[in-house]
Amino acid sequence: MNAEEIQSFCIAGTDAYLAFLIENNRGVERIRVIRKEALPPHTNPVFKLTLAGRLFDPDCVSLELRPPSRTYGPDFFRVVEYDSDAKILIIELMNPELALDATPADELWIVSDLRFLVRNVKRWYASNGHRLLLPQRSSAISGPGLPTHGQETTTPLESCQREAVSNALGNTLTYVWGPPGTGKTRHVLTQASLQLLLSRKRIGLFAPTNNALEQAMTAILNAAESAEITRDKFLRVGHPSTKFATSFPEVCEVHGLERRVSEMKRQIGIYEAVLHHRRGAIVLNSVATLRHEIGTLQNLLRERRKTYEELARIRSSLWSRAVHLLDGRVRSLNDGLALLETQINGSLEMIRRTQTESPKLNAILERIDFTTIAQVEGDVTTLESATRQYVEVNQALADAYKGHTNEELHRLITDLRAQLETLAAQTVLERIKSAWVTGLTLDCFIGRFHDTLLPFDHIFMDEAAYAPLVKALTLCRGDIPLTFIGDHRQLGPVCEMNDENLNVAANGAANVWRKSSLFLDEVFMADNQGALVTQLSALSEPGLNSFVRANLNKTFRFGQNLADLLSTHVYRGLALVSADEHQDLEIICLNAAPSDGADLPRQSHAELEAISSFLRARMELEPESEEAFAILTPYKAQVSLLGNSLAEARRQGRIMTVHKSQGREWDTVILSVVDGRFNRPWFSDSTNQKSGGLHVINTAVSRARKRLVIACDESFWVNSDRSMQLIFQLLRVRNEPARP
Repeated sequence: MNAEEIQSFCIAGTDAYLAFLIENNRGVERIRVIRKEALPPHTNPVFKLTLAGRLFDPDCVSLELRPPSRTYGPDFFRVVEYDSDAKILIIELMNPELALDATPADELWIVSDLRFLVRNVKRWYASNGHRLLLPQRSSAISGPGLPTHGQETTTPLESCQREAVSNALGNTLTYVWGPPGTGKTRHVLTQASLQLLLSRKRIGLFAPTNNALEQAMTAILNAAESAEITRDKFLRVGHPSTKFATSFPEVCEVHGLERRVSEMKRQIGIYEAVLHHRRGAIVLNSVATLRHEIGTLQNLLRERRKTYEELARIRSSLWSRAVHLLDGRVRSLNDGLALLETQINGSLEMIRRTQTESPKLNAILERIDFTTIAQVEGDVTTLESATRQYVEVNQALADAYKGHTNEELHRLITDLRAQLETLAAQTVLERIKSAWVTGLTLDCFIGRFHDTLLPFDHIFMDEAAYAPLVKALTLCRGDIPLTFIGDHRQLGPVCEMNDENLNVAANGAANVWRKSSLFLDEVFMADNQGALVTQLSALSEPGLNSFVRANLNKTFRFGQNLADLLSTHVYRGLALVSADEHQDLEIICLNAAPSDGADLPRQSHAELEAISSFLRARMELEPESEEAFAILTPYKAQVSLLGNSLAEARRQGRIMTVHKSQGREWDTVILSVVDGRFNRPWFSDSTNQKSGGLHVINTAVSRARKRLVIACDESFWVNSDRSMQLIFQLLRVRNEPARP
């Protein structure tokens, strides 16, 4: 199909998917805020929100206040950070109308609107779909080894990894396929990236999720550091996790700028503190003079008061009847009073007009009159005390800059403020143009750069099998070579429409949301839209006819026992080899036979009890370690059941569906199967192509580095009638004697 036909097909598929979400009330999720904390603001108020659940993507959230039910979108706040593991969202308020100081946490909800992401995809195709084209050129870098400059800093590659690097750099469209632990990201992606970087090529790094993107960026950053490539050559666009932002602040879109801005503001503050110190010393001298003037004024006022008292006494005495006898005394007092008034008014005017180095002191003096002298004196004393304390605290700072004149300090401040203005005007696009590696999720790219062709020389997409086809096609613009990295025998994209929905004639084009990015070439090879619907519906795995494929078969994740099993039942023909065949994966079965059928659908209380007992007995799991263990299950209902009873594990983010575990790994993985005699196997059924059970169980198993614990109805799964099931084979391997 040509570009216009592909554009029309993807828009039609997106319209069908969006209509399905709306009609079935899907795609919008409200997540409760369980804790709110105000953080020190940068420019605007900043709040740390702890959520009751995880967000699919922080790019598509709004804030809802109840009551009243009012929703605030991205015009009112921006996401600063999102930590999926800790379920923490940090936001900066951009509009004063959104005031959260007095709003309790239980009145706040985060609205995650996945429909927003779907609409973004349609907008992208409307603007750019007619430009789609498979890449026609490679990166023109040949040879499996690194340039001499970085040779000594790299980890030696396996032969299959070296071939994968060479394929990625020498071809237009490449797929690097490997089971977990075969070094797809840590070795192939990083070494291919280093060769490109050392050849001054710019890389676009994409992934379907934030977690996958940050794992890939972290691997490349660590390798680049060994090759003496500095972090300022990297840019992570979008919302980083707290862990990534803490480790690589200068790499993050916002944090890198904020750090530089913060440093500049801090230096400006130092220069201003020195100037304030110098002004403070002058102010203290002025205060001493003013105190003398105020004291003189108070003496004059006391004299005036005595004169008034004397006149009052004379006029009220009996002798006032013979006032003519006292005319001389009264006249003298009146003359003295007139002189005092002149002196007092002159003193007041002089004090009012006094200008010091302190605007605060000047403001105090301006309001002095007959009635406020005592208040003014008290205010002057308070200001003097604060100024003296400030001068004493900053004396060492002032001494450090005693060689700088005031004019020089003012000039330095002016220069830094000009640099701040330049930074404030710097756009993300300008940073991308200067970066050597730019990392984005597909949703971030589609939503923010629909009208921009980014300047990349090579594009990598990690976890390609998890990325929807309709989103991956957006990378086919600008004739940029593509390298997809992943494992199509694990979980595919998350799509709300199942086979029954997609088989409706009007929904056929929505297969672009169900199929993975690895079906990309099928779109361009199809004769027409009808043929493409037929092809996508019929294929359970990608044909990869236009891809140059590199297969990785040496795993560093698990031992030969599991490698043999997966080679036979999952990775047929790949012949997996363990890097250390003496370290077999430990497989433990927790027999959790249900006593009756009282459980709710897709829940198992027996497995909950078995897992609870196992955790109590295994203190060595080190719950403080993030990668110590996780509890996975195919079903959301079981996640809820486990979370209600295992509160600490839930708080630590250790309980999740298998789908949520994609791209992560733990020393110990506990798999709660749920299905058995009272729950007909669905996601656990590895022979069921409709449910994708083989990919679900394979994904769960592949998350384990040292130990796999299977909680299940053992007698159900070890029955010989289920010998073709992956769970049966795992339990069989568990019973085999350890390798010598």
